[in-house]
Amino acid sequence: MARKTKAPKWSSLHNEELNARFASGEVPYQNLSPEVIRAVIAQFYPDRTYESFSRIIRAKAKKYIMEENLHNGRSKLIACFKISLN
Repeated sequence: MARKTKAPKWSSLHNEELNARFASGEVPYQNLSPEVIRAVIAQFYPDRTYESFSRIIRAKAKKYIMEENLHNGRSKLIACFKISLN
């Protein structure tokens, strides 16, 4: 069966929405098994196909994890400098 309408192109607004869902825990970013991705599609992105969305969510989850680790590392480094300066 062919789709009647095409899903809109992924944009920065979609990125912000997905990052907010990662942060709130609505969408798990550490467990991206096919079953989890299909559940996310069904709940939040029904106009997307598994083939296209699985690539997007995996790339965005990797980026989110890297940014989270970078932020945590910076905050630990800042705290270490504050302690050593006092």
